[in-house]
This record gives sequence, structure tokens and C-alpha cells, in this order.
Amino acid sequence: MIYSVLESTMRTALDNVENINDDGSTNWNFVDADCYMDCKNLFRSDADFYEAFDHIGNKIQTEMEV
Repeated sequence: MIYSVLESTMRTALDNVENINDDGSTNWNFVDADCYMDCKNLFRSDADFYEAFDHIGNKIQTEMEV
């Protein structure tokens, strides 16, 4: 459940125009900041948060390449 909340938050952050660079690429630092602010308290540690964030981010990037 926590994983799905983070994934949903990430996908919402990716749609935010403030998180898109001028060249159309994703500003992952901004996505990270949005997600951390909203979801950090759901995880036991920063390491757990970033493990999930990186896994979901890789999945989303793969989807975006297709």
C-alpha cells in the first residue's frame, strides 16, 4: 500500500509542469522533493524511501521510453 501511494504521488508530480525542464525532460530533483514532502513519513527511513523511489522511478522511465 505504501508503495502504491508513493507511485501515485510520483505520477502526479510528473504531470506537474513545474517539474518539467524547458527541453521537455523530467526534473527528477523536483519530483523527488514533491514526493519526499508528501510520503517520507510513510517510510521507516530515508533509505527505505529512496529504495522505493528509485525502483518506481526506473519503472516509470522504462514506461516513458516505450
